[in-house]
Amino acid sequence: MAPPVTDDHGQSDRGATIVTGVQRLAAGLIAVGLLAVGPLAACAGEENDDADGTAGPYDAAAELRPDLMTVDPEEARPGEVVTLRFPEQTRRGIGFVLEAEVDDAWELRYLLTAAEDAGASPSWRRPATSDGHRWPDVEVDGPGPNWIQIPHVADPGSYRVCTADAEEAFCAAIEVTG
Repeated sequence: MAPPVTDDHGQSDRGATIVTGVQRLAAGLIAVGLLAVGPLAACAGEENDDADGTAGPYDAAAELRPDLMTVDPEEARPGEVVTLRFPEQTRRGIGFVLEAEVDDAWELRYLLTAAEDAGASPSWRRPATSDGHRWPDVEVDGPGPNWIQIPHVADPGSYRVCTADAEEAFCAAIEVTG
């Protein structure tokens, strides 16, 4: 069974607001004043907060690397949850980005947080609504799977999913259908 999914407002596909364990933990830390100042995770590149993605990719050095990450299925509809696998068991975090191919260049469209198990909820945000968003400092090893949601507002077209908080950014291609 695919995990429930949430949009950038915390609304699940089952009509309820989802609060993850990480969100509860962060709220508790803030409440008692123990949250450290600064980013929670090192990011692979400069964060792009442009809503239209017109400023370019999240990490210009990222490349399509099917030897490091695959997406199943390779064609998905908006709102669909897809599976990420890592054939080389590459170390990564739970942060990913979805970039659209526009005029032979990549443009950041969405920030994605992966689910690590079938009971968790993948989520997404628009860069402009992320206000300095950083992913939790979670290190993942192994072949996966991890799950991400294609945002329900994504336009049809060619995209790439890239790691956003791995030591080295790498990507896999996906086609979003209408």
